[in-house]
Amino acid sequence: MLAALPVLSRIFVALIILRVSPLAVFDTPIMSSQEKVKLPPGLIAAIEQDDLETVKRQYAELPIAEQKNQHTLYEAASLATSSSHAEILSFFFSEGLVIGTQSAHDSIIEKACGVSSIPIFRVLIEEGHLDPSRNLELYGDPLTGAVFHGDVELAEFLLSKGADPNTDYPLGHYSSLVWSIVGDHNREAPDGGHRMMKSLLDGGAIVKETGALIAAADVGNTIAVQVLLEAKSKGLEVDLEDLTEYGEYDSRKDEGTALWCGARSGNLMAVNLLLEAGASEEFRDRKGRTPIEIARANGHQDVVDSLAR
Repeated sequence: MLAALPVLSRIFVALIILRVSPLAVFDTPIMSSQEKVKLPPGLIAAIEQDDLETVKRQYAELPIAEQKNQHTLYEAASLATSSSHAEILSFFFSEGLVIGTQSAHDSIIEKACGVSSIPIFRVLIEEGHLDPSRNLELYGDPLTGAVFHGDVELAEFLLSKGADPNTDYPLGHYSSLVWSIVGDHNREAPDGGHRMMKSLLDGGAIVKETGALIAAADVGNTIAVQVLLEAKSKGLEVDLEDLTEYGEYDSRKDEGTALWCGARSGNLMAVNLLLEAGASEEFRDRKGRTPIEIARANGHQDVVDSLAR
């Protein structure tokens, strides 16, 4: 997928995969160098060691002006977040820390996404510091980021806190549902991403006009095809003849239905499941090729035989 992206976009997506904020590349700080503060070594050590009582004592020993300084609080809270120490993060909020609620860029929120810690997100959300559907721009939104990394526990937690699985803040221009289908972390999970998909669908993820079924057939994710077809049988709106591209970075040059794409890619099991569900074999792409013709052109004889029955 990365090969199809412009150079700058490939850098951004690669950094996200590594859980490194793309903003760090450009050293875009929240505050100017004049405003940055240097925390006392003892406070730093206590935060890193998750020693809340020592943190409180070290913080109380700071001059009053520094204790109430937002930059001091922000630096300390950022360290607590990157260290995944939720109680310490909560302490600094109780001392008056305020973070922006509108900006797409916030170091604490980005660090929270990087460490994928449910206790950290619990503090941010339950204490009113983070909308779980907040646009984080290069991170998409917290839910999409969790799905991208295959972190099903965090995804389910965010859904339980009201995260919207249908936001307009895709990561790499794939929605959370599509990432649950095409993302390596989910496909390589012991259950093949089944739990992640089910959680998103149970959480209200929309399938219609997302290209999700096309994505599943195209990449050969048979589990995803099964989940979507099962959801369709239970009343969820899933269009077997959908032609929606499933991502802006989708490198497919010829669009087609899920059956056509599965045939083109040679994914026999997906093709058979779609045929059983009633997918049409009559679709023709812009070059006039039917599913059986594209399968034959690509040398997928087993798929040709299945479609010829």
